[in-house]
Amino acid sequence: MKEVFVLKKTVAFLVALVLSLSLVACGGAKPASSVAAKASSAPAPASVASSKPASVSEAATEMSVEDAKTLLKEKIDAGMNLLTVYMGGSIQFDEKSQLAGNTNYCLVTDENYKSIADLKAATEKVYSKKIAEETLYMDQFDGENARFKEADGKLYVNQDIGGKGISAEFDVDTLTIVSQTPDTMVVSMDYSRFDEAQGKAEITLVKENDNWVLDSKIDI
Repeated sequence: MKEVFVLKKTVAFLVALVLSLSLVACGGAKPASSVAAKASSAPAPASVASSKPASVSEAATEMSVEDAKTLLKEKIDAGMNLLTVYMGGSIQFDEKSQLAGNTNYCLVTDENYKSIADLKAATEKVYSKKIAEETLYMDQFDGENARFKEADGKLYVNQDIGGKGISAEFDVDTLTIVSQTPDTMVVSMDYSRFDEAQGKAEITLVKENDNWVLDSKIDI
């Protein structure tokens, strides 16, 4: 009887061992293909944008003295021509074609100026709007005795208003740049009146509509 009992215990132990081994085999390591599938389905790490901004040059290209001389010569010449238009003496007109009811006003025949809008457009290519409004447009377009009037789509000039002489002359060859930014530049140069040296004149230019214009009076 003792041998039978021992034999039964041995068989039971063996059965339990077999069952344990089979359970381990079923729930053990996953196949390589399953692991690979999981790895491939995992989301890729989010890309991190660089905190360093794109390389952009902030330094504006400074104008050279030679380029400044060329610019000032062009603007001063154009500015002086416009002064003679506003101060009398250079605009072309027909004395025989007069404004009805006011014979002081004669028809402007200058091809460059067919209207007040033409005058302002030409002026604001050379002078800043501020300088134009404060110094050039005053008494030119409004009032009973304005220099210019429009009637029936035509431009007339008051030829009865006397002209004003311009005495300042600028020696652009002596120009130096006092200061400059991307939108403003101050220059200095010798100037004279009636061929007599007057010392240095400072002229400011500003950029308006991507165009350099005079922001100083030049009829000094």
